Amino acid sequence: MDASTLASVAKRALEIDPVNVYPIVSSGAASFYTESAEATTGQVIVNDGDTSAALMSALTKLQTRSVVLLPHPDYYAQPGQEITFNASASYSPGSTLVKYDWDYNGDGTFDEATTNPIAKHTYSEVAEGLMQVRVTDANGAASNASAFVHIGTGPDAGRPAAPTNVTAVPASSADGVSTVQVSWESSDPAVYRWGLTVDGIPAGMVEGASDTVSITDVHRETDVEIGVVGFTKDGLIGMASTVILPTEGRYAFTGFTQPVDPLPTVNAVAAGRAVPIKFGLGADFGLGILSAGSPSSVRAGCDTTAVLDEVESSVTAGSSSLTYSVGNGIYTYVWKTDKTWAGTCRMFQLTLDNGSLHEAKFNFGTQVHRESPGSERVQGFLVPAHEMGYEEANLAITHNRWRRLVPLVAVAVTDFNVCARA
Repeated sequence: MDASTLASVAKRALEIDPVNVYPIVSSGAASFYTESAEATTGQVIVNDGDTSAALMSALTKLQTRSVVLLPHPDYYAQPGQEITFNASASYSPGSTLVKYDWDYNGDGTFDEATTNPIAKHTYSEVAEGLMQVRVTDANGAASNASAFVHIGTGPDAGRPAAPTNVTAVPASSADGVSTVQVSWESSDPAVYRWGLTVDGIPAGMVEGASDTVSITDVHRETDVEIGVVGFTKDGLIGMASTVILPTEGRYAFTGFTQPVDPLPTVNAVAAGRAVPIKFGLGADFGLGILSAGSPSSVRAGCDTTAVLDEVESSVTAGSSSLTYSVGNGIYTYVWKTDKTWAGTCRMFQLTLDNGSLHEAKFNFGTQVHRESPGSERVQGFLVPAHEMGYEEANLAITHNRWRRLVPLVAVAVTDFNVCARA
């Protein structure tokens, strides 16, 4: 036996759900449990020796009782400010609702009875407590609902502020599923942990000192909402910030078009020239289509077995820029290459803001020409000997006459292959 009083039991019952107590006892003990049942909007069930029947009676009353609904679990107001409590969403499974009893301070004493599901009340002083409404149907079956009342404090009191500058960038993607790097900024000392959500569903938590995290297995058939929210050590939830990660299928990427050839072809171009990179997305999405830091290029190995294709046109190098042509639906990014890239190969990387990556390879190597008997010269590229080490470079050329236009340290010419070493 503990020291709980009827009042403390009734208060705790309101705080939990509320809980309705339905004691199943003998007729001789029924009077001892009547108060606790009534204080929690329950009912004593008398067991006359048929325990199964008594249990079924209790279950039937629970299943057929009224369902009481309030729109908010918490109500906030200042002293003197009127609060409206609305239980109009409540219903009875097998009857009609006829009465609403209102207990504005949760002390078990009902302050007002109405036939209207809406009541208004004004609290005169700062307070933290509970209210409840008890609903009775035409059959006399009753049920209740409760809510917390906060007078003099706002809903955000003590709660962490929303983080700022939330970003979600796909780190990798495959078959419409991405690993997403989420970052945010906050200096709120109240944050004990950060919660991450994906489309409103909790995805995990990290320590309060964190400001970045990776979320794996993010499916992107549609736009995805990534949320970040702070929690205090006491469990208070702060204001959330969200960012939309566009669906990976948002763009119908048509591939790179002339003058650039897609992989596996390697595009040959003189270092320092500006290359017009052209592509389509299926529609005009504006110019804000690129991920931060995109496009970019990285040094790549020169695969000497790859098919080379000279870039058919280039422009005078200036500043890189992105434009869109309404006439043909083509985006053009003028890529300014660097003269210092001469003698190397690079991978051009175009990353759209949905995380999809599109690449084209370029060779800025040493120039040679091949001649086929009785035909015009066709331009190709050789990788300098210092790039190759001592390897055979099969250029996949079908003609057998070569003329070297720039000096290499050593060149041996065969029908289809060129060997070079420093």
